[in-house]
Amino acid sequence: MAEWIEEWQYLIVFLLSATPWIEIAVVIPIAILVVGMSPLGVGVVSFIGNYLPVVIIVLLYERWKAWRAKRRPVEEESDTEMVSKRRARAQRIFERYGTPGLALFGPLVTGIHLAAVIALMFGVRKQYILLWMGLSLGIWAVVLSVGSVFGIDLLERMG
Repeated sequence: MAEWIEEWQYLIVFLLSATPWIEIAVVIPIAILVVGMSPLGVGVVSFIGNYLPVVIIVLLYERWKAWRAKRRPVEEESDTEMVSKRRARAQRIFERYGTPGLALFGPLVTGIHLAAVIALMFGVRKQYILLWMGLSLGIWAVVLSVGSVFGIDLLERMG
């Protein structure tokens, strides 16, 4: 019975990691610190769950753009149109640090999924986006998993 529950926990970690705006920065610490799941398992499953939608977004972006253009004509942005705060932040990061910066800051600032879309909107090559988003998510998964383990150790020493 315990194995069945553990498998469901990993499925939940995967699904939450794949959900836009619920980034691995939230999922990993909760799964390790609160639920007590394996840091290695959580890191790997969270990485896959967060990276898979990025791959899908990148691969299907052109189709989505064509479908959207058919549904409604492209409208010019006016000065009065509200631009979301996340998109504006992502644009500033992209302009300053390029794709690597957008990928590395993405999980904390905009969400990695939106960061990928913004990179696509700026015309970044798909392979480059996949490379940097994958590297970023890998780094974040390791840092958050290791950081959560050290957080547990620190809490145990204090308590």
